[in-house]
Amino acid sequence: PSLVILMLLFYNLTGRVWSFSVFAGHLFLTCIAGIASLRFYSHPEVLLNDNMFSTRLRKFLFFLTCLSPIADIILYSCIYPTYCEELVEKLFLESDGTTVPEYDRQVRWLKWTGILGYMIVAARMLVGSLFWMSLAIMKMAPEHSQLHSIPRMGALVWPVDRVMLVRKVAMFYLTCASIVSLVCFGWALYDTVEYFIGWTGTVRQRPGPYCDIMDVSECMLPFPSFHYMLPSKSSPTGYRVNLLPDLLPPVQGRVGKFDLPFLNEMDGFSPAGPILFYLNGMKEICDHAKQHQVDNVTRIMGPSDIELSTTDKSLTLLLDVDAKELVAHSAEMDDFDPRRPMMLISPARPLKHGHHYAVAVFNATNLTSGERLPPSFGMEKLLLYVNSTDIEKNDIERRSRFLKKVIPALHDAAEWISFSRDPMSLQLLFDFPTASRKTQLETIRHVRNSAMREINGKSWKWSEHVRMNDMKDSDCLADGTNIARTIDAELDVPWFLDGFGQDQRGAFLDLDTVGHRKPDSILGSAKFSIQVPCSVWAGIVSQSAIKSKSIKAVMEHGHS
Repeated sequence: PSLVILMLLFYNLTGRVWSFSVFAGHLFLTCIAGIASLRFYSHPEVLLNDNMFSTRLRKFLFFLTCLSPIADIILYSCIYPTYCEELVEKLFLESDGTTVPEYDRQVRWLKWTGILGYMIVAARMLVGSLFWMSLAIMKMAPEHSQLHSIPRMGALVWPVDRVMLVRKVAMFYLTCASIVSLVCFGWALYDTVEYFIGWTGTVRQRPGPYCDIMDVSECMLPFPSFHYMLPSKSSPTGYRVNLLPDLLPPVQGRVGKFDLPFLNEMDGFSPAGPILFYLNGMKEICDHAKQHQVDNVTRIMGPSDIELSTTDKSLTLLLDVDAKELVAHSAEMDDFDPRRPMMLISPARPLKHGHHYAVAVFNATNLTSGERLPPSFGMEKLLLYVNSTDIEKNDIERRSRFLKKVIPALHDAAEWISFSRDPMSLQLLFDFPTASRKTQLETIRHVRNSAMREINGKSWKWSEHVRMNDMKDSDCLADGTNIARTIDAELDVPWFLDGFGQDQRGAFLDLDTVGHRKPDSILGSAKFSIQVPCSVWAGIVSQSAIKSKSIKAVMEHGHS
């Protein structure tokens, strides 16, 4: 039972089959040892008439019978408790030593399973000691030297037919359990190999019904894009985000599809989020720029050249279509995985809410060969070699939007570009709307205003709502010590979430309570830590430091 509990517990914690592979293997070994025990320590009369027991088979069954208790003692006394303690300490404990409320039940189960494991070890050692005592007695009494005579005491109580019935029932139960445990163990081993060894991160490479044809290097590129929007008459921007589960790339282990409905509530994309895309050949351009100093050609403008990102020297252009002006930005090649590089564009400042933006790749040239990079598949299909029968409805709308709005705005903002005269110079173009101020900020501002209104009320007393849980001092004179004091505390905060506590691993804003707080509203507990650096401690507390040079200001930085 303890092994079954551990299997279910670890699967519940991780959602992955590989997490209980050790327990499944242990369970299979236990079931096989149980079958061997029934065959080896059967009723004396049965065993005497059982011709199947050769000397070699008897030794093998004896080995299996001894292997299971040895594995129980080693795993339950050393490995499992250590693993569970490390798991709890690393993942399920707050900095003040208390258990994370979301995992309180799982931690209790882990502790009870550890206690049950120690009980199993004690029982195994007790049975083992009795076994060796029996062997010692047999040596002193040669007439009982046959090993199969040990259970003769049971023959005085149980008749042979009843022993046979119990044996058959136990054999059937253990056989079924061993088959199930073997299937689980094999499944867990397969999932282990799939998760840690077989994962290649391959995603859809060809355009599909949900992918954007403008960039076929990854299904969800370019991002953000109007391709992932749907018209909506109720939203301020006239659109709604439409990210389908088939769009999201798989994670390690090929976890099933994700469904993120809260993202689809937005009427645009984040004004401060990164912009991602890729165009075949851009990695080689970036690699050449790192090795050679190039100034007189269009290139990617990194963080140190943001001022040039709105000039004809910039290979990437970020356009505010509504304002018809270029936006300063930095562009970098994210080649963490060299096999699947990606371009990353970061605006120099947050984009405007509710605006229409576009990204263009202009005149990208391979500096080694001197040849221009070919336009993307989507550019050729939509703008260069148009075949109206081969374009989807939403792509027809996008082509019309490009020709009537985006490209004219790009011409006004970047006078050096002429799509009509040199269409091959524009190798990639995609656009997207940013979320409106109301959709992105209205709810969180209600939360802020309601919380401030409540804690600024006359009945609120901070002394009643702040508690210190732990305080640790460190020796600043010790090598490598930078923190003088760590304070773990918690404070009561107005609660706006729909769930918190046991088995609540995620929570959403409860929109019914946002902006409609009552005097007796629910308060939740928010934990925080304060770390006092040794420099601050010395400058404020140390008398010698005060005499020499005192600290005049402390800059505070925090995040949640």
